[in-house]
Amino acid sequence: MAPDEMKSSSSVAFAVTADMDKLPQIMQTVADAMNASGFGPQEVFEVQLAVEEACTNIIRHAYEGRTGSIYITIITENDKLKILIEDNGPPFDPTEHTNMRRRGQDDIEGPVGGWGIGLIKAVMDEMTYRRSLDRNILCLAKKRAL
Repeated sequence: MAPDEMKSSSSVAFAVTADMDKLPQIMQTVADAMNASGFGPQEVFEVQLAVEEACTNIIRHAYEGRTGSIYITIITENDKLKILIEDNGPPFDPTEHTNMRRRGQDDIEGPVGGWGIGLIKAVMDEMTYRRSLDRNILCLAKKRAL
């Protein structure tokens, strides 16, 4: 295998208290991992935006003021980044939520909101969800631009 064909991979796993004050730490860790793997500034910005939105949703909705943790694993392999974001909140599959509704908008059923989930879907290449061992596991993936 030629040197330029060798696979390069790395991973970082950490946990933080589900608190808005932890968002800068999460964003910096994401940026560091992506920069080390050769992702560009626009890609880093988009992934940080998606991760911040997902973590904010966990803090506000999964734990609703209760103490909890967010578990994050960042995996880079060649030109692909995967981020697993886990929490112990009630089951919630964001991939099933497609309605984006504004206050005062009566032509779409359901609660007001959903814009953040739409944003995550727009900037990431993949978004999947599974529930395992009483944890919500959101997987976000992004391919590096060549």
